[in-house]
Amino acid sequence: MNPSLTRPPIGLALVALAALLAVPEGPARAAPEKLRIEGPFPNQNLAIYTVFDRPRDDRRYVTLAEGMKARTVLVRERSSSGGASVNELEVENRSDQWLFLQAGDVVIGGRQDRTIGVDVAIAPRSMPQPISAFCVEHGRWTGKAAFDGSAAVVGSPKAKASIQGEKNQTAVWADVAAHDAKAAAVVTVEGGVPGRTMSSTGSYSAIVSNREIQARTADYVGSLLPRLEAARDAVGLAVAINGEIVAADVYGSPELFRKLARKLVESYAREALLARDPKRASHEPPSKEAALEFLTAVSRAEPKSENVTASVRKTTRETGKAVVYEYTESGDASAESGRLLHKSFVRK
Repeated sequence: MNPSLTRPPIGLALVALAALLAVPEGPARAAPEKLRIEGPFPNQNLAIYTVFDRPRDDRRYVTLAEGMKARTVLVRERSSSGGASVNELEVENRSDQWLFLQAGDVVIGGRQDRTIGVDVAIAPRSMPQPISAFCVEHGRWTGKAAFDGSAAVVGSPKAKASIQGEKNQTAVWADVAAHDAKAAAVVTVEGGVPGRTMSSTGSYSAIVSNREIQARTADYVGSLLPRLEAARDAVGLAVAINGEIVAADVYGSPELFRKLARKLVESYAREALLARDPKRASHEPPSKEAALEFLTAVSRAEPKSENVTASVRKTTRETGKAVVYEYTESGDASAESGRLLHKSFVRK
């Protein structure tokens, strides 16, 4: 028999081979999901949007608040030649999970309350390491070296920029003082007398812990937090206050975002409460297309990068209207190159 009669034509064989090679072998071959946004979901003068994108990080994390509560994460004053350092703390992760620290995380106690200066992921059971910080309690320098907990994250776009961009302690103090004055204007103190300040030491945590502030932000949180919790594959949120997109937070992991969701909504609820104009009954939130443009426009800007720790790189992109601080793990022996931790978007 002629062998050519028992074999398929070479053209058909190549087509069959190409089709075989094109068959996906599993989820790893799936095309990455395109960045998309759902919303807006409004409450009074605050609206949130859920952000969806391809996950970049599959590690399990413990947050600063979780770790400090369980006493598996220790935060201490860092000593210098002249005593404790205002703008640097020491963090030890004794847990069996990665620790995520976010710029704006507030730690209470020590010689004065502080806020973390950069985003970083610290490996399980690691040695103590330094982390940059800023003071958010101007009028105190007494107390013990260890910190007691972390109950809040700074929500002010101006403070976010002062911490991550300008790295300006004076500007951080000025923003805390401005928030103190706004908070004092919307709450009352003992005896029903309008308060001039929230605390004698100018502490940001005094605003966070005030019962009237908590009660008045509870409606925001109770309405909007379930929206985030229902979006199990969301990696972040965008925020509009008084009808304007002001910020967004996008993470490399849906699980990490879910852990941080309540803290984030509470922080933006405080911002909305202090920015509310009682003369305006409603604020029409921008469309989800406008929120998406807020994220994508600044993401196209020219990058400027710097190493903020031995393993984390911060890339800043800026336009005339907004800035984004993107934190990724740089390539080294212990981390994958370019692993996204967090993108912090801020309107100027």
